[in-house]
Amino acid sequence: MATPPNRIALVFDCDDTLAQDTTVWLLRELGANPDEIFKEAGGMIRNGWDPPLAYLSIILRESRDTGKLTAFKRPKLAELAKNSKNIFYPGADNLFERLRSAVQTEKRYRDLGIQVSFYIITGGIEEFVRETQVGKTADEVWGSSFDYDEAGKPIAIKNAVSFTEKSRYLFCINKGVTSSARTTPYIVNCSEPEREHRAVPFSNMIYIGDGPSDIPCMSIVTQYKGKVIGILSKKTKRVWELGEGRRVDLMIPADYRDGELGYLNLRRVVLEVAESIHRKWEYLRPPTPEYGFEGGNNGV
Repeated sequence: MATPPNRIALVFDCDDTLAQDTTVWLLRELGANPDEIFKEAGGMIRNGWDPPLAYLSIILRESRDTGKLTAFKRPKLAELAKNSKNIFYPGADNLFERLRSAVQTEKRYRDLGIQVSFYIITGGIEEFVRETQVGKTADEVWGSSFDYDEAGKPIAIKNAVSFTEKSRYLFCINKGVTSSARTTPYIVNCSEPEREHRAVPFSNMIYIGDGPSDIPCMSIVTQYKGKVIGILSKKTKRVWELGEGRRVDLMIPADYRDGELGYLNLRRVVLEVAESIHRKWEYLRPPTPEYGFEGGNNGV
C-alpha cells in the first residue's frame, strides 16, 4: 500500500487576504488614479471583457510614452515592493515561517517528515507581489503579468489570472508541477494516480481567500475534503458571498499576529491537517511490541 503524502499546502489569495489591494496601492505610488482606471475597466467588463484583461490592457496602454503610467517599469515595481511592508496585514510578514515552525516543533510530525509549503495566487501584478517581503517567503507566486522589453517597459500581457484561472494552479500544486507548469503549461492536464496519492492531495490543502474570485478554488478544495478559510473584510463585508458552512469552514479576521484570532485559528487548522496525515501513517504502521502487538497476532 502506498504511503500517504506528507506535504501540507497553504494557498493564499493576496489582495484583501494577506494585504490591502496591491494593484490600487501600486497605481497610486506610480502617480495614477486607480478610481479612474477601474471605472474604465468596469465599462469594458460590461462590454464583455474579462476583468483582469480589462485593467491590464489599460495599464499597458497608459505605460506608453504619452500615457499616465510611464513610470510603470519592472525595475520600479521591484523598488516599490521593497517599501510595501505597510500594505500587508499585521503579522503577514513572517506568517509562513511561524506556521511552518508550529508543525516542525511537534516531534510526531517532524518524525514523519511532514512539510508545509506556501503559495500565493493573485489577480494582481505578479512581478510586484513576488518581490515583496511576503512574496519572497512563498514557495511560488502566480499572478497577472506582462512581458517586458530590455528597458523594463511592458510590451504585452503575458498572463491574466481570473477566478477560473486560479483553480488551474491548485491542480499544479496537487500534481506537483508547480515549476514546470510555467514553461510546459499542458503538463497539468496529464493523467496522474488517484487524488489521495498525488504530490499534495486536496485533503492536505488549505485555501485562504476573501471574495468571489476565490469561490472556484474554494469549491474544489471543499469538494475533495480540504480546508477553506474565509477572510472577514471590514471594507466590503462579503461574508454572505463565501457562505460559511457551505463554501468555507470558518471565517477569520485578517490579523496574523501571535495571539490574535486570525493566527490562532489558522494555526489550529494547519495542525488539524498535520494530525490527519499522522493518523493515516499510524494506520499503515506495522504492529510493534510497544503497542502490545507483535508478529500480527494482536498480542494473543
